[in-house]
Amino acid sequence: MTGALRRLLALAALGAPLLFGTAGAAERPSLWLEMGAYEGGTGDLFLQVDAPVAEADVVTLAAGRTLGGSGEPETETYVAAFAHGTDKPVYGAVRYTFWGERDALTTHTVSATLSARGTHGSVRITPSLRSIVLRTKAALPKKRLGTNAYGLGGSATLYLGRRVDLAGGGTFYSFEDDPAVLATATATRVFTTNALALSSGLLERNLWLELAVYVADLRLAVERAQSIYASDGNRSDIRAAKVDWRLSETYSLGVEVGAVDDSLADSARYGRFILGYRF
Repeated sequence: MTGALRRLLALAALGAPLLFGTAGAAERPSLWLEMGAYEGGTGDLFLQVDAPVAEADVVTLAAGRTLGGSGEPETETYVAAFAHGTDKPVYGAVRYTFWGERDALTTHTVSATLSARGTHGSVRITPSLRSIVLRTKAALPKKRLGTNAYGLGGSATLYLGRRVDLAGGGTFYSFEDDPAVLATATATRVFTTNALALSSGLLERNLWLELAVYVADLRLAVERAQSIYASDGNRSDIRAAKVDWRLSETYSLGVEVGAVDDSLADSARYGRFILGYRF
């Protein structure tokens, strides 16, 4: 598996970096389309709908797909989320996420988020439970084997004046069974090739830091992030520049370009595009 694809799979497993973070912030019904492309022919496509169901309650539904290169696995992502009391200084949200390839590896993740904001910034904490199921080879009597992982994520944003934000955060996972066994010769005799390829994208931890500046209707940001993978301990580092532009009360446009450095592969460039429509 290429380093770029592994990074893409890890981001998809987290719930898509640009798109799914909008859940809970919708004042009007909105539709979001996000597309990404990496060197080597990999990419992804996501569609999200945010629907206010009360004055400060929002339902989010989303679906996406990663597109692997020749012979690479392709994954699906489905999300259902509900946020309550988004007009309050402290509010909560719950989310369910399915990710994976059904005949290889799938994960089911349930998470709850508590958010708080004030005049100088905001904080967010998200515990989660993830069920992981891997497909075994056809010759074995048991067709699937599974385990669980427990996650804890958090982030904070500091408002540096009216036009500058500094944000950072991380997510950490603890596994019931040692994921290092997935990188052994024994695992190749038990699990399918695609199951092991996807398992290399399971995260042990992810850290990120972002600096954003607001100029008129533009949001300009730079980001650094690092992922450590659970099965082999290798890592990916990402450097990105982002531009978000609110074209009108109805349309929004976002562009991200960056590079991924993976400890198992050469650096790979990528680009992402997001279009938003508010009804």
